[in-house]
Amino acid sequence: TAYLGVIIISVIYLFSNYYISGNRKLLLSCIGITCTFLLFAIGMYYFKQSSSDGRLLIWKISCQMVKDNPWGYGYGMFEKYYNLYQAVYFSKGNATSQEKYVADHVFMPYNDYLEQAIEGGTIGLFLKPSGSSMRMWNGSQEPPSGPSAL
Repeated sequence: TAYLGVIIISVIYLFSNYYISGNRKLLLSCIGITCTFLLFAIGMYYFKQSSSDGRLLIWKISCQMVKDNPWGYGYGMFEKYYNLYQAVYFSKGNATSQEKYVADHVFMPYNDYLEQAIEGGTIGLFLKPSGSSMRMWNGSQEPPSGPSAL
């Protein structure tokens, strides 16, 4: 997913900077590089396909959890509720053979935003990034002090 994020951001950056300015030769070079990264990301999926499919299953069930309870399940409660949801998912007979193969006891959703939405609800999902941004902003405003300032 990190590679996919880099590709999407790169395409937006290239379009906004080079297509609009009219530098078509550089734009075509950058599109070629982006396509290479995209092929690399697809190759990485197939290189570790069972791991990727496992994460997709986790995200699929996690999204259902957020849909069922947008207020959240409480911090530190992901493991408990996810595994209960996974058990219900398999008991309904909706799972594919690949999903049965990659399923396991899950401790985290491998996506911070999804974990925040499950544990803190949609309100927590929006408050967490703002709190982190405020901490970074306050940290950048204070001069260093103490032994680490030397």
